[in-house]
Amino acid sequence: IRCRFVIRALRQRAMTRTILHIDLDAFFASVEVKRDPTLAGKPVIVGGNGARGVVAACTYEARSYGIRSAMSSVEAQRRCPHAVFIPGHFNDYARESSAVFSIVRDITPTVEMLSLDEAFCDLGPALRRLGSPAHIGRALRERIKDECGLAASVGVAPTKMIAKLA
Repeated sequence: IRCRFVIRALRQRAMTRTILHIDLDAFFASVEVKRDPTLAGKPVIVGGNGARGVVAACTYEARSYGIRSAMSSVEAQRRCPHAVFIPGHFNDYARESSAVFSIVRDITPTVEMLSLDEAFCDLGPALRRLGSPAHIGRALRERIKDECGLAASVGVAPTKMIAKLA
């Protein structure tokens, strides 16, 4: 009887789980624009610009020319000759990531990092304290924007896969 009760409790918990997926928008490029505000509104590409260079990240202005991550720099240069290429500053990205996810950990200690700019969080411990998942997501995005100057996308769902899609 006790075993059935535990199994039922675990199933109920899994069905009511609330997972938040956070992804920092055009992260490397956004950090570069933050470092040099004169780049705002320009097609910025982070990555090598030589014959063997690859686009690591780009701003939405560069994306409007069809440029995307993992594209060769030669192709990116062909599509947008006036793009600004920046070699990248990994230490700055790591520092910014740390600041952002410190804010996330203020909301919930359960953070599963996927990369410097992406993570899953279990909102279970925060719901009673901070309100609805939608409210928490909006507040988190606003706080990241206010304190770090970076934009983030947030999705909330009962599973990781659906939260990422959201």
